[in-house]
Amino acid sequence: MPDVWFSGWRWLLDCTLVVCVFSGTAGPASGSELSPQVGRSLVLLAKSAQSYTEQRTCFSCHHQTLPVLALQQARGRGFKVSAEAIPRQLAFTQRFFAGRRALVAMGKDVPGGPFTAGYALLALGENCWPCDDTTDALVHNLIRHQPADGSWWIVPHRHPMKQSVFTATALLLRGLQLYALTDKATLSTRKEVQARIDRAAQWLDATPARTHEDKVFRLWGLNWSGMAAARRSELGTLLLKKQRADGGWAQLNDMDSDAYATGQALVVLHQANKVDPRSAAYRKGVAHLLQQQQEDGSWLVKTRCEPVQDYF
Repeated sequence: MPDVWFSGWRWLLDCTLVVCVFSGTAGPASGSELSPQVGRSLVLLAKSAQSYTEQRTCFSCHHQTLPVLALQQARGRGFKVSAEAIPRQLAFTQRFFAGRRALVAMGKDVPGGPFTAGYALLALGENCWPCDDTTDALVHNLIRHQPADGSWWIVPHRHPMKQSVFTATALLLRGLQLYALTDKATLSTRKEVQARIDRAAQWLDATPARTHEDKVFRLWGLNWSGMAAARRSELGTLLLKKQRADGGWAQLNDMDSDAYATGQALVVLHQANKVDPRSAAYRKGVAHLLQQQQEDGSWLVKTRCEPVQDYF
């Protein structure tokens, strides 16, 4: 199944949860009008993630990281999430990289390159997975591959979630924050890592962002790096101006609005720019998403890449 189905679910679910919290209805316990829509999506996300681990042995960004982050947020908002759903995916992620730890630490054997390493560390770190030899190996892999300009090179070019250097750079900046600035690191190591994070943030800030994906992950990366609020506000305003008359956003200028781009925009604008979910622009975006949701709780986003895996 195309990547965009699963990444789309994640961004859309994030968006819906934010609306539930900041519209004064913080989840199902308080009778949120969006609870049924969220609940249907949760069922699909958990089922899809579990099915992947039964059919495949390799870690994937779209089946491990994205569902885990969505399920984590849902649980935090009071939605019912299976007790095994998140730990199962985290263990699957750690087990995959643990089995190739030595090569990973040498900068090798990470299919998907920085995207894969970054998404793996994000899933583990946001769920408080402790530092271990496997996360250390992934950190060493990141450090080996960062160019002098602060960005990270990319291996796959699979639209939309694996084609932007901004995405890779923002994810790996966050990975270093989560697992390389730990108490066990020496002062000199911490200084070196912080310098790498600073260079990544400078690259994100100074490099022209062309696609929607670029703009979204530039904002996330600058938010994670602690960039001044005034600069984030400036970039957020530019993103807001890209909202279409139908309430949505598009991946590219010559494409129609879709749920993937719209969900991304709403979540990053709230998280990085504190845009109020009760504002007119935000509510217009949510209305667009509700219009596009399928009966089973999913959102269909037309793929822009050639599938590389057999459907199951």
